[in-house]
Amino acid sequence: MIVQTLIIAALLVAPGVAHGQQSGEESAEESAEVTIETLYLSSSLGVPVMRAQLETGSRDQQVAALAALQNQIREGGVDPTDPEVFAMVRFALDQGVHVRARLNGSLDLTDYRPLVRIEAARTLGMLGTAEAHDYLLGAILNDPEPSVRGQAAYALATLGLDDGGAAVAAITEMIFREHTIGRDVGAIYDGLSALSTFELDPYGDAETRVIAVQVAQDFNYPRVLREKAIEVLAGM
Repeated sequence: MIVQTLIIAALLVAPGVAHGQQSGEESAEESAEVTIETLYLSSSLGVPVMRAQLETGSRDQQVAALAALQNQIREGGVDPTDPEVFAMVRFALDQGVHVRARLNGSLDLTDYRPLVRIEAARTLGMLGTAEAHDYLLGAILNDPEPSVRGQAAYALATLGLDDGGAAVAAITEMIFREHTIGRDVGAIYDGLSALSTFELDPYGDAETRVIAVQVAQDFNYPRVLREKAIEVLAGM
């Protein structure tokens, strides 16, 4: 709450914004209270407020800002093609990877913000832009956290953009790595779920077919995961 109050105080010095202004006849009770929620709803202040929250370095504030941004995208409160919006989400997806969290002035190597990056990947999927597509590809292949890679794959599938088969190739590679090294069931399931949304070529996407067969035949995996692999194969 202290962080939110500081953010509000800093932003309300902008021209045309006033909190607590009232005529001599108005009572204090009639003056509208400015909250973080009402600032989100302002087309002129929503993005700066969310950006300020993302830059606080607080994980909880960053997650809250991304949740607010997702809500604004759903309601049409922000333009998904706005370069500033993409820059905000890209910043969040870099948290803990390119931008390390700090604790008491020192690098906090125990918290590299996977939850923030999961929400950032989800938000990129909602933006629906070519830039979001490219950045999600990078997260699928390079993020150190399986849950982030899985969410990035799922978000990439929602974009419906796969010129040249780059998305299918990246998701297939991610599943192969998890199957052979990481064995993270959640990431593999997310990857298979993403693949099931694409129109796959049984010949052109041969590597996808191979890894789906391997997962389907691996009885060390839970049944739900093997059934998802069978679903991918059935759609080829």
